[in-house]
Amino acid sequence: MEQFTKFLPQIREDINHSLDIWKNLLINEFKENIEFIYAKGSAVKQWDSPLDYVPILSDLDIHFKLVDNYVIFQNISDPVIKSLEISEKYEQIFRTKYTKSLHLPRTQIVTINHLKKIPQYVPPRLSDVQVIYGKPILPSNPGPQRIREIDYDHLIKSKETLENTPMSLIDRSGLDYWVLIRRINWQVSPTPFRVLTQISNIAPMEIWSWNRSKIITELRNHGLEEIVEHYIQFYLNGWEAFLAQHRNSQHLRQIIFHGCKVLHSALQILQELK
Repeated sequence: MEQFTKFLPQIREDINHSLDIWKNLLINEFKENIEFIYAKGSAVKQWDSPLDYVPILSDLDIHFKLVDNYVIFQNISDPVIKSLEISEKYEQIFRTKYTKSLHLPRTQIVTINHLKKIPQYVPPRLSDVQVIYGKPILPSNPGPQRIREIDYDHLIKSKETLENTPMSLIDRSGLDYWVLIRRINWQVSPTPFRVLTQISNIAPMEIWSWNRSKIITELRNHGLEEIVEHYIQFYLNGWEAFLAQHRNSQHLRQIIFHGCKVLHSALQILQELK
C-alpha cells in the first residue's frame, strides 16, 4: 500500500485545481441564480492512507444550490449540448492549464434542489463539507434512527445487484468491465459505513464523517476481517488499474470480484444481526 503514498500530494493538488475550475464554471454559467457551492466525500476528507482516495474509484462530489424556482437549463434550447459544452470546458481547461497533473478528477456535480426531493436524502453536516462559494445553509438531518433505517435499506438493495452481476459479467472484456465497476462502485464504497451504523452505538453522522482508514480500523475492532480484506483489495486494485491505465483487465476483474465480496459480506453481517 505504501508504494501509492508518494502520489497523494500531487493528487490533492489535482483536486484543488478541479474545484477551482468547477467553481468558475458554475458561477459563470448560473451567475445570480447560484447561492452556494460545496464539496464533500473522500476527495476532501483527511487522507491517512492511499485507501482514502483512489483515482478512478473515488468521486469528487460537488453540490450546489440554485435559487428556489429556478430550473436548471430552463432557458437553454438544447440542454444536452449545453451540458456537453460545460464538461468539455472542464476537461480542456484542466488538461491545458495543469500539464503536470497526475489525474483528471472524476467529478460528480449535483444540485441540492434535486437532492432535497429524494426521500432518503441525508444532508451532510456543515463541518463535514469544504465550502467553495457562498454561505451554505443545509437542511437538518433526519436523526440517527432514520439514518440507520436508510442505510439498512441501501444494504438490502445490494442483494439484487449481486444476483444480476454474474450474467452481466459473462460476456465482458477489456474496458467493458468499466461499465460493471461503475454499476457497483456507488454501492461498494459506502457499504462498510452503512454496516457500522447498524452495529455501532456511535452516531451515524459521525461515522459518515470518517475516512476509509478510520472505517477499516473500526470494522477490525468489531472483528469483521472478511469485509475489511475485500474492501482493501477493492481499492488497491483500483490503484493498480489506474497506474496501468486500464491496460490490464485482471485489475478490473479483481475490482469487481472484491467489490461483490464486500456487498456479500455486508449481507451476511445483517443476517447474523437478525
